[in-house]
Amino acid sequence: MSATTEAPAQQQLLYAPYPKQRIMHLCPAQDVFYGGQAGPGKSYALLNDLIRDCIEYPGVRMIFFRRKFRDLEETIGESKTLIPRMLADYNENDTLWTFKPRHNPHIDLALG
Repeated sequence: MSATTEAPAQQQLLYAPYPKQRIMHLCPAQDVFYGGQAGPGKSYALLNDLIRDCIEYPGVRMIFFRRKFRDLEETIGESKTLIPRMLADYNENDTLWTFKPRHNPHIDLALG
């Protein structure tokens, strides 16, 4: 996907989805089932959707659950590479991203 066809938040985050991730992002359904073996980027795509929604929708609160703690640690690490510090601050104790007021004053993305 080129930068000219990306959604504004995705341009800002410099995320280039793989073909199956792109299909998930473009799906108009409210609920999307995206399965498969470990490794093809399902969690990464979902994390990018959550980040995009945190930027685009005022007052939204998001939470991202993982079954295993080591998977959560991996997701937290990915979020730290995806979310620029100019957009949000991360609280290690609460595993919580708080997006800065100039972007959206009431937005939290909790990872748990």
